[in-house]
Amino acid sequence: MGGGVGIEIVCPDEQAANCMYYYEWTIENSNFTNNMADFDENDITEMNDPTSDLHRGRGGGLYVLISNGIGGSLFIDNCLFKGNRALYGGGLFISIESDLSAQNTIRIANTNFIGNNALHGGGGGISIFLKSKGNIINFENTLFKSNIAKTGGGFSLHTTKTQNATNQLSVKDCSWSDNAAYTGSAVAMVAWLTDSKGYSLQPQFENCNFSKNSRSILVETDINTAFTVQAPDSVIGTLYTDSVSVAFKGDSIFNNNNSTAIYAVNAELNFANNSTALFYRNSGGNGGGIALIGSAAIIVGEDSIFNFTENNATVHGGAIYAFITSQHHDLVSINCFIRYFQQSKKPSEWSTLFHFYDNNAMGKNETIFATTLDYCS
Repeated sequence: MGGGVGIEIVCPDEQAANCMYYYEWTIENSNFTNNMADFDENDITEMNDPTSDLHRGRGGGLYVLISNGIGGSLFIDNCLFKGNRALYGGGLFISIESDLSAQNTIRIANTNFIGNNALHGGGGGISIFLKSKGNIINFENTLFKSNIAKTGGGFSLHTTKTQNATNQLSVKDCSWSDNAAYTGSAVAMVAWLTDSKGYSLQPQFENCNFSKNSRSILVETDINTAFTVQAPDSVIGTLYTDSVSVAFKGDSIFNNNNSTAIYAVNAELNFANNSTALFYRNSGGNGGGIALIGSAAIIVGEDSIFNFTENNATVHGGAIYAFITSQHHDLVSINCFIRYFQQSKKPSEWSTLFHFYDNNAMGKNETIFATTLDYCS
């Protein structure tokens, strides 16, 4: 655990229920370079289970485990994570994994994650596991560049549902470029136990830029080396989310990504009031700009503006693809895959703009493809 540095807040099992720690950590002006969190081939299957207690191979540069921390804070500022390798969290791995841990704040600012690898798992730059409640994680002015993983080339999040949506994750003024993965070349977010009751957190991305992230993947030559090749069109999503709804504020820019800009499964994409979203020259299999699967939907805010220009799909939906079937829905709550934040308003009353320019699928002028419009009347 922790190829470079490892930090743990844990208590012995027999004391865990009555053992709490308050902490304040600051890591600044530090470089984490060319470290590797040790693991071997025989460990890969167990470690690829996100619920596993085996923490070897996590956090190539920095490993942080909080099991018995309450009300504490970790601030990472003006740091560099470069060329690190691990199973989860090539650069940085953070796990807040006990219901006993709550009200923790983690802030990462002015920091670069460049050329890190999560060889067999997730989060080339950063991997976050969030199981408890009432915690706050903030990213500000952070760069993810040329990281690679199986899921979440730049950043991956695994979270669980809680009784109330008390966890917060905000990402502001951050950028992803030239990252690669099977799923979520820039970002991958997944909720465990999707059939359980409760709420998962809703990450918020504000003024973020995603450019030239790709569906290239790792080809393993041995446990310590890998190189990239072009993956098939089945590889999905620059920003991939499964059962984790996402909010977008300010200006969101997706340009020249080749694995569908946003791929959402059973998750809402909430574009805030006065927000703008640009999808320019992205490509994918189904959906060059956005792919919506199951109950996924685009929620349109007041005075929001969408621009889809020169996006391309090799199958369907140059700009937007929606695969909506009743088997993915609670039949009581079926709605259109694009809807206004005030659902009582008719489309003619919406205050929003959609611009579509030269989007194509299979070489034809196919902007939007949906399996049904039954719920959009």
